Amino acid sequence: MRLRESEARLQAAVDLVKLGRFAWNPQTNELQWDDTLRAMWGVAAGAPVDYEVWRSGVHPDDLARVEAAIQRCTDPRGDGVYEIEYRVVGKTDGVERWIGTRGQTNFENNVPVSFFGVALEVTNRKLIERGLERRVEYRTRELAEANRELRSQMEKREFAEAEVQQLQRLDAVGQITSGIAHDFNNLLSVVLTNARLLSRTVQRPDEQEGIELIRTAADRGAKLIAQLLAFSGQQRLEPHEVDLNSKLVGMLNLLSVTLGGTVQLKRTLAPDLWPALIDPIQIEMIVLNLAINAKDAMQPGGTLTLETFNTVIESEPVRPEEPSPGDYVGLAVKDTDTGIPDHVLPLVFEPSSRRKSRGRVQASDWRKSSVLPNNPVVACVLRRGLGQGTAVTIFLPRAWVDLSDDQADFVDASNGPQTMTGLRVLVVDDDKAVLKSTVRMLEFLGYATASAESANEALRLLAGNQTINIVLADFAMPEMSGGELAKVICAMRPTLPVILMTGYSDLDLLKELKDSRIILKPFTEDDLVNTIDAALK
Repeated sequence: MRLRESEARLQAAVDLVKLGRFAWNPQTNELQWDDTLRAMWGVAAGAPVDYEVWRSGVHPDDLARVEAAIQRCTDPRGDGVYEIEYRVVGKTDGVERWIGTRGQTNFENNVPVSFFGVALEVTNRKLIERGLERRVEYRTRELAEANRELRSQMEKREFAEAEVQQLQRLDAVGQITSGIAHDFNNLLSVVLTNARLLSRTVQRPDEQEGIELIRTAADRGAKLIAQLLAFSGQQRLEPHEVDLNSKLVGMLNLLSVTLGGTVQLKRTLAPDLWPALIDPIQIEMIVLNLAINAKDAMQPGGTLTLETFNTVIESEPVRPEEPSPGDYVGLAVKDTDTGIPDHVLPLVFEPSSRRKSRGRVQASDWRKSSVLPNNPVVACVLRRGLGQGTAVTIFLPRAWVDLSDDQADFVDASNGPQTMTGLRVLVVDDDKAVLKSTVRMLEFLGYATASAESANEALRLLAGNQTINIVLADFAMPEMSGGELAKVICAMRPTLPVILMTGYSDLDLLKELKDSRIILKPFTEDDLVNTIDAALK
């Protein structure tokens, strides 16, 4: 009686939680299922079941895992426990269900003889778990994306800070360069002016040779100062007609020294090349930069080729760095380096790419990214790819030169003493050596002169009603600058022209003045005569 009551209570509990019960004989594969378990497999109540019915109902993706669990639980070396969750596909309804099973194997003499277990459908729980897993995956992806964005922002900030520091350094270099350039140009003006004047008076060949060496060295110093100013952004870019072939030939010695003996230099120059419109110092900086970058990228024994040509562009540009339709003088600088990856080529002229950040292959670390100064008259196109070397083509606008106008505007310095007789020039400069040298040059050219060592002294001379036809004033002077002096003179004598001499450029102020009122130190006799002539017109 008690046994029947106990079995009834057990059955009631099993029915309540919808547990399916089964028994299995490992020796004969005979199975015994209750109807609850049959329903999980989509088998009708009371229908016969065997091992194949069970096996064919297991989801194909889970079958290997389930059979491995059975193998473990029937191994006498284990504990005989069988516990696993897997999917089944209903025989009649085709519904996929998740089943959680647990059983125990009984052994006799290390041989599995019987197996009893229970099964519970856990489909709803699995769906909930999967939903939670998807939410966790989604949140994980969101977090990963947020982390990537944060890292990207941090990298951008680090890059921006590095750019600011670089700009600050360049600005400091520019300020220092601009400050010392005036003094150096004053020194060079004294050396060059007096060397030229001496060369006209000495007779002995050995003395002429010595003076020519002095003049050549000073000319090189003046060019170096101009290049430093161009690099620092303090030099005014003044595009004018340039014979590009002659410019490149004149740079051969410098390029040979720059490249060393490990790189071969070749040139293919067009014989009928048009004149180009470009600042001479700027084109030198471009060529030198390209040559240095090419040398760094090439293995010993590489070749650098300079090629010039005329070209007419008719199609509209595809990218901002490409030339607009028009006539151009082309300069191609080709090397035999490893080339540039295709995915980097379209990006190398973006503003953010103008830096060298070794270690990552992207536009920002392309070694040629900073070859061009900021100048709208220059366009650039890059060709060739990875493993094929690199070719950078610079397109310079063609300069349309009217020779008759040029000849009309040009004043030969050798005729200066005859054509300029009667003109009196007031020279104002706080540097006594420069003042005396400038006066000597003017007197050699035939001008009458007056001199003043300060702006105030010049104003006193002008107030004394002396006959002055033109004023030649240094731009950088203490107490009152040449620019300020020019404004005062304009108020006193509106028709009296003032020419500012400068060894460096205050760009904001010089923009307000006419180009004919400025002469850059050190200047030649031709420069001075032509500037005076233009100011008097």
